[in-house]
Amino acid sequence: MEQTNFRNVNRELSGFTGTSQYYKHFLGNLFTDGIYHLREKFQCFWLVDDIMAYVKTAVTDEFQVWRLKRKLKMEHDIVIERTDRFDLICEDGNYNVLFSTVIPFSDFEGDEVMLYFCDGVLLLPSEY
Repeated sequence: MEQTNFRNVNRELSGFTGTSQYYKHFLGNLFTDGIYHLREKFQCFWLVDDIMAYVKTAVTDEFQVWRLKRKLKMEHDIVIERTDRFDLICEDGNYNVLFSTVIPFSDFEGDEVMLYFCDGVLLLPSEY
């Protein structure tokens, strides 16, 4: 698959290793400095809210891998259009899908971001 200008947000946030502070989400779980920065920089408060809601209701595994991935229109293995639709997928860390949903519209700037949820804390993979 051709990925010209594919923007994986995790590359931009790889400098976050560990956290100096935990933030409490209004639904009760915690998130790290890296997630705080992700929300602010990419204006994706909705993403954290959605994940926190799903971990309360739909997914109960202690370790979860969350991926937000832009739907791309492809032709002959070449990206012809970046859509405004995304898949939000939760896996168990072994590529077994626990939950998935479609986000019908988002102005999220990146094409993909991966987050971990472990022991009640949402964090970036680089913070694990």
